[in-house]
Amino acid sequence: MVDQVSEVLPSSVLEQVPQVAEVIEQVTLSAAEQMLTSAVQATEEVSGQVMNLLTLKDEEDDDSDDEFETYKTSDLPEFRGIQGVQNFTILQEDEGILSKLYDFYTYMLKKPLPEFTLGMFAAPIFVSVIFTLLYLPELHGLVLDETARTFFESSGMPINVEMPVLDLTLDTVFHVFMFSVSLSTGLQPDIAPLSPYTLVIANINALVAQLVFVFLSGAVFARLSQPSQPVRCSTVAVICPAISRQSKQPTHRALMVRFVLAGPQPCELVDVKVDLSFKFNTITRSGSYFRATHSLKLMRPEIAYLNHGMLVRHIIDETSPLYRRTHERLEKEDAIFVLSVIGLERSSMQAVFHVQQYSVHDNHVIWDAEFEDMILISKKNKRIVDHSKLSHWKPFALSSRSET
Repeated sequence: MVDQVSEVLPSSVLEQVPQVAEVIEQVTLSAAEQMLTSAVQATEEVSGQVMNLLTLKDEEDDDSDDEFETYKTSDLPEFRGIQGVQNFTILQEDEGILSKLYDFYTYMLKKPLPEFTLGMFAAPIFVSVIFTLLYLPELHGLVLDETARTFFESSGMPINVEMPVLDLTLDTVFHVFMFSVSLSTGLQPDIAPLSPYTLVIANINALVAQLVFVFLSGAVFARLSQPSQPVRCSTVAVICPAISRQSKQPTHRALMVRFVLAGPQPCELVDVKVDLSFKFNTITRSGSYFRATHSLKLMRPEIAYLNHGMLVRHIIDETSPLYRRTHERLEKEDAIFVLSVIGLERSSMQAVFHVQQYSVHDNHVIWDAEFEDMILISKKNKRIVDHSKLSHWKPFALSSRSET
């Protein structure tokens, strides 16, 4: 059959047949390679997107430390930002009046100094107001001593002439109140109880006043014995590009906060440990709302000795939970960064602990910015650490960094 075809076709045509077959084979192989390459690229893109979704889900479900299930209304203003962190009511088992008194004592120790001082002065006044109301039903059971009676007679205050008892007036109520206060302060009172009712109330008043005095003395001592709080943190956190030392170009982003040591100098901390946590709202695979927490990897989480302050940095690379998270996503997740600093104050060796929170919703996180320099040089060539610039920031300028 081949010999017959060879006899019919010219020799020139037969010579071109292998070339045509080779071209057809090359075209077929090229088309197959292109189809295979396109299929591989499409498969890689789809698998990449699926892996990203699974990675985000795994980060939010498996790797995070879920604290609690949040409310379905976590998008409301009262549940977002710092206000949302403080919007909690703790319900505990009632263990009686003694437990409540102890909780109040601990609660007062945790209050800021102005509120603590106000509470210390308000406690005896509150007790005196209560006992003043108890004295009023039997006001005739209280009498003035001779010195007070002579003074009130000369001032025209209405009193009983036959017996130095008191009549119900505003001045009388005030002096009864001061009589109750004097039982707390130890000042000699100008009123004496005579009737059995007023004697019982006066002795209970004196006993409660002594208990309040012991309470206040213990609270003041406990407050004064607490360690100082020398740590002052910046009120904002910044996110800026991290410049590579070799290429002088940004490779990743960095989340930065800083703190200083304030108070009588030298202020020094030893065995300092720093932690920066990332908290955000997430939805698990089951559809439940959770407040998840990640501990961010810091460039220097521990330091043996610290005397001025520290810049805390977290590099946002492929291993960071913040990788590929935009400002809009962090705002939607109600992200909050929590800075914790713990160490020992060198002079007293007492523990120092400080916490600062940075909420994206409350604009505590500034994007594409960097902190201003705090360390200045005076005209006398002395370094000055200006704490007033602790929270000052400026827009990030890549050109100036490249020039330097």
